[in-house]
Amino acid sequence: MADINDSNGDFGRQIMSSHGGVSKQPDFIIGYDIKGGRLSPIRDNYKIKDLNIYAIYANRKLLPLRTSCLINFLIIDLKNLQW
Repeated sequence: MADINDSNGDFGRQIMSSHGGVSKQPDFIIGYDIKGGRLSPIRDNYKIKDLNIYAIYANRKLLPLRTSCLINFLIIDLKNLQW
């Protein structure tokens, strides 16, 4: 079997779904496939380092209300997210 390197999680998910191998993918890409029984985790106790998401903006005083609301929503929503 050849090694496949990709930078697209959906491509990796498609390869795994076609019995093409093993991959390390984030929950938001393969979580529904695991819940649906299409993919199976093989190392449940293996944890990778959490990644952070940053919102970058020039000045908080001039931040549009809709942008501020989006940032606040994402902070709450992503903190409690379980795929």
